[in-house]
Amino acid sequence: MVKPNIDLKSRAKRLITGIVFILVTAYTWLTLEVNMLNRGFYMLVLIIPLFIAILSILESAFCHCVLKDKRSRTSIRLYAVSMVISIITTALLSII
Repeated sequence: MVKPNIDLKSRAKRLITGIVFILVTAYTWLTLEVNMLNRGFYMLVLIIPLFIAILSILESAFCHCVLKDKRSRTSIRLYAVSMVISIITTALLSII
């Protein structure tokens, strides 16, 4: 078990940030869909806010701030899982 390095207030802030970035990603995806832009363009536009959202939610869930402890295994795992989930989700959104 990893020792938590953020408090309850920081966890709540990260959770709210993640939810807001998911809403921003959904709005951006709908805007791109309505304007019928190139599907390959989705990957570039959606991957950053989705990555930030997923990383914030995972930080909140695991009580671990990746910026406070950059070289730990937990930080590396959170970065990797966030990137993989955001790439897969963005790819699925570009197919739909």
